[in-house]
Amino acid sequence: MVSAQTGEIELWVDRQGPLTRVAVLADGNLADLFVDHAARPSLVGAIYAARAGRRISGAGGAFLRLADGLEGWAPRAPDDDRLFLATVSRDATGSKAAQVEPEAVFTGRWCLCLAGGRKVRVSEKIKGPAGPWRQLLSDLPHGWVVRTAASDAAPEEVRAEAGRLAAEADRLMADFGAGNSPRLLRPAPDALERALTAYGEAVYRLRIDSSYGLLPPARRAALPAQMQVEDYKGTPALFELTDLEGAIATLLSTRVDLGQGASLVIEETEALVAIDVNGGSLSPVEANQRAARRLLTELRLRNLGGIIIADFIDVPAAAREPLLALLRHEAAKDPAGLQVLGITRLGLVEMVRTRRGEPLGRLLAAGSKAE
Repeated sequence: MVSAQTGEIELWVDRQGPLTRVAVLADGNLADLFVDHAARPSLVGAIYAARAGRRISGAGGAFLRLADGLEGWAPRAPDDDRLFLATVSRDATGSKAAQVEPEAVFTGRWCLCLAGGRKVRVSEKIKGPAGPWRQLLSDLPHGWVVRTAASDAAPEEVRAEAGRLAAEADRLMADFGAGNSPRLLRPAPDALERALTAYGEAVYRLRIDSSYGLLPPARRAALPAQMQVEDYKGTPALFELTDLEGAIATLLSTRVDLGQGASLVIEETEALVAIDVNGGSLSPVEANQRAARRLLTELRLRNLGGIIIADFIDVPAAAREPLLALLRHEAAKDPAGLQVLGITRLGLVEMVRTRRGEPLGRLLAAGSKAE
């Protein structure tokens, strides 16, 4: 999780053709990027009233009827025909249907609210006793998961966020009870909402280009009180004030320059993301360190998730733990959640990163074709 201590964080927002872009700048440098495509909206985070449809024998799951003919795949689903709450956790890709979890999840920066749930769970990565966290939220309705990022927050911040999420869950439960057919109950969060959820109180300024339009009053009123909001109407366009366009363009290349001939090569396949480290004139240790620090930033900016395999240079047994420690330190800054699992017998580093909708390269390529 990126905290305020990382540096001054701003969100810059614009619209370019079918693309809505929210750039996260830390001390003036591009640190994260959230993109929506008007013709290819992500459904991740959308909550539906769903009903089980076709079941797959032996797989234990079912295709769910969501809304307007839309289907999703749930690895687990009720055995009967009753209506239940479901949240899209992964967009459809190729021939694969969208993946859906049979619960209503409201995502906050510090915690998750499970509408209609009862338990309070605490991330195992939070150091110290879990009791105080459970007590903090035990009198609130619904179920809760205290996220790892909460360890950097004051209890009153977590409690305030939980109160807002609980109110949203209350309204959703009322809507759910008012009908008996599959339907959309809450749309997926857009790029700006996702950025605000990920960085929240750490953002000191929100700059909105005129191409995006004005932020609705209700949405502006819901922003943190200390956040400055600027409606930018100047020339050049907001993203041209610095070389943001150039920084974004480099994200379409598979090669990432690390200096002195060293580089990362990032290839996305249907099954996984493969990363190769080239050392150039650097020593293996220095090349691996540079690659480890840059790799996590590139995954975040390119919005790559799922299984990730990285081939570092000649990692002897004695160097493995320091390399993993560095990767885990960098992974802790990732709002999407990245797990560094370990090193295989072949010396490959295994990682898993939560998917956040379509990879950036696909969205930018689709946006270029639409213009």
